[in-house]
Amino acid sequence: MTILVTCGIHDEWCTFAQGRFESMGFGAPIASSRSHMSAAELTEKMAAVSRPRGKTSYKGAAPELGQAWQLAAADLMIANADQESWGWAHPDNLRFLEFWKAFEPNCRFALIYTSPAEYIAREISVDDVENDGLDEIITRWRDYHEEMLRFYHANSDVSMLINLHNFEDTAQSVATLLSDRLNLNATRLNQAEYLFQSALMDVIAERLIDQELELANLFSELENSADLPMSLSAYSRRGLASKAHKELDENLTGLDQAQSNLLDAHREIDQLNQSLEVERREREALEAAAAEAHVPQLLEKQLEQVREELHLYFNKYNELKAQIAAGEVSGSIGAFARTALPIASTLQIDLKSYIDGDGWHHAEDQGRWAGASLSSTLRLPDLEAGKYTVSVRIVDTMALDILRGMSLTLNGAPLNANLKILSDMGGRLAPLRRAKAHASNIEKPLPATLSATIEPIQIRIRDDNILGIVSPRAVYPPSVHGHDDRLLSCCIESVSFHRVV
Repeated sequence: MTILVTCGIHDEWCTFAQGRFESMGFGAPIASSRSHMSAAELTEKMAAVSRPRGKTSYKGAAPELGQAWQLAAADLMIANADQESWGWAHPDNLRFLEFWKAFEPNCRFALIYTSPAEYIAREISVDDVENDGLDEIITRWRDYHEEMLRFYHANSDVSMLINLHNFEDTAQSVATLLSDRLNLNATRLNQAEYLFQSALMDVIAERLIDQELELANLFSELENSADLPMSLSAYSRRGLASKAHKELDENLTGLDQAQSNLLDAHREIDQLNQSLEVERREREALEAAAAEAHVPQLLEKQLEQVREELHLYFNKYNELKAQIAAGEVSGSIGAFARTALPIASTLQIDLKSYIDGDGWHHAEDQGRWAGASLSSTLRLPDLEAGKYTVSVRIVDTMALDILRGMSLTLNGAPLNANLKILSDMGGRLAPLRRAKAHASNIEKPLPATLSATIEPIQIRIRDDNILGIVSPRAVYPPSVHGHDDRLLSCCIESVSFHRVV
């Protein structure tokens, strides 16, 4: 009887390797007849009692297990005694390689490893890792593979060190190694299998650890020591870059298809709206009487807008009056109307308060909704000559395609705008998490910032400058189960200008 004990740092990779071994003729482990524990359950319980509380490191001396665990291991061996060759894979098997070697001389060991970038990419893909979690992931990979390498060099006669990617395709090199190295009868496979791994995430993870020389040296030592190293062109830096470009193209194609599907859905909605128009007219006749009761509310909203405008112009009048009284201004009031306003190099426009512009709805707690027309404008005070950056902070949107399709103009001329989603996010993992959000096409990756550069030639000196925020479409909320009776596109919190030259 030969027992193949396999370990690798990730559960999914252990499962993949175990499945390939079983396809080659190794039996799946039978649970103990007395405790009814499977091999994996026994490993997890052994790890739970031997691991120091709160510790996950694999460094240090092998844990010592008492007689009860010797008996549990014996029960497992007895349950599988009729199998010529069998085994199991588990990440925590690494802790007990010395235990199994001493317990059963017929144990053989398959040590599966991957690059640090692949492990980091997989951990980030399945978990929402905090900004300070990257160091912990790096430490876990390093400790695990240092212990793996130590055991392999001390026990190379009964061990195999294999890069995970050798189990892909038909895994013929693994079957040959089992036969030649460990004298095990392994069936050669005709069926290819592959692990899913995002090449784009791998490339990003590679960039995160570019300066981690200790990881690069350890991985190089694993590759140089391995019975089956990676040596596959598809997983070289060039091969990964090519696969990442292909993956990105596929994601973009998927986005285009999703956008096309959305457009088809909007056409259907438009047709449905047309069919409902007759019913709407009949309903309007019934609602006419009820609408009269809301006239005071409408008048109150209009009065609030007028109050805002009067307050603005009253303040301007008082400022102008004070400057004239102080003798700071000569000439007519008409001539002063242009020169009295300050010339700004930095400008912050808060859309939760009064603004000078068109195409907006009333101010709300979080900002103003655009969509009253597809081009919402802001009239700017005088700006100093020079080069500027403009940033529009977006805090809500009716649809993802509206957010991605928004653009900026200055005085009617288009600006080359760039959209940054999740713009409040910071830390070392921010680019990776934004890429993940972009690839998964989440519904509202907010807040977002739409920014552009304004060249000096585009600015009108001593004249009005009009910033336009252009929406590709607006949505009537009742069409998407809302209750608002306005056409809406995106909600803008603020717009800022900063002089850079």
